[in-house]
Amino acid sequence: MALTLTSFAKALLPSFVYQRLVASDIGKRLARGSFWSLINALSIKSLALIQAIILARILGVTGFGEWGVLLSTSATVSMFASFGLGPTITTHVARLKDTEKKRLGRLLGLLQSAAFVLGLAAGCSLVLAAKPIAEKLLDAPQLAAPLVVIGIIVFLTPVSGVSTPIE
Repeated sequence: MALTLTSFAKALLPSFVYQRLVASDIGKRLARGSFWSLINALSIKSLALIQAIILARILGVTGFGEWGVLLSTSATVSMFASFGLGPTITTHVARLKDTEKKRLGRLLGLLQSAAFVLGLAAGCSLVLAAKPIAEKLLDAPQLAAPLVVIGIIVFLTPVSGVSTPIE
């Protein structure tokens, strides 16, 4: 018996759930999308684990710790820099794309401007505070230059988050 997505679902799911999914076109599409989402998440996590193992071997304990601090700093500051603009855009695009295109265009322009200003403020703040953060908070002055680079990444994160093409 060939292993297909359908046979895999039939083997794993309770029969009443499987029958409902097979009977519904939306259910089939939802199941297929969920399956590929799961495969994507497992692939990304596995590759991240492999990357971390390789980096730990190359960088050593101290270098890997510094890399972890820089990575978490980038993620945290980027999250604050985006100020939840992604979900805001998603909500408004879903609501207005078919009915009020002009209003949606104005709103997207406003949100892109806000993302630029907020990203610039957060990025500049990190760039300007890189040396004190590295020296006083992290007690690692060698991380000042990488924190400046992270400041640039922090600026670009909200800008790229709202600049995704919408179809």
